[in-house]
Amino acid sequence: MVDLSELWTPSFFLRAYREDSRILNEPPIVSLIHYCASDTGDSQTGSAEYRLALAKLLFDAFSKADQKLIRLILEQELLCLEKSWGTPYALKASVILLSQLADVEDVPLLWKAKTANFDTFSSIDVQLLVSAGVDRCIDFFRKHEQNYAFTKVEINGEALTPSAYLQRSRDFGDFEDIEEDIKNIIFSFRKDLLTPDP
Repeated sequence: MVDLSELWTPSFFLRAYREDSRILNEPPIVSLIHYCASDTGDSQTGSAEYRLALAKLLFDAFSKADQKLIRLILEQELLCLEKSWGTPYALKASVILLSQLADVEDVPLLWKAKTANFDTFSSIDVQLLVSAGVDRCIDFFRKHEQNYAFTKVEINGEALTPSAYLQRSRDFGDFEDIEEDIKNIIFSFRKDLLTPDP
């Protein structure tokens, strides 16, 4: 029996997705990306390895048309983190890519990634949460915090809602040079992502 991942290499998958995004509705094909119980945040095997390869390809060149695929990769990485820890490269790459698309509708997913565990909270920069606009993102959370159970973060003994956390970050000056900060985040991450392991 032929392994589907041998036929559907990540680059072939990406080309096929860009030709017809409905391939994400095809269970055998999308299973290449889906989290499976053997995935761990640390070991890049099976679908985790496949997601990482796709994330690297997307990091080289992506557009708004790739948004659905990027979201799916991030959602699968988050499922993986329910049984693991750390900040997998595919997760961080997906966060950066979604951030660059600057769609306020992605803010809840970005928040979920930041608050997935201690490691993601520390390694996902707050600037990546507000690339759709600081005011727009804070307003989005204020509008939706009553309807959704967003994870609160504890800072100095105080449980902060997403909007309060972003407002606090703004008050501390975290967004004063946001464009330069994001450029530096991307540059640093690209170097780590694309540098082969020794």
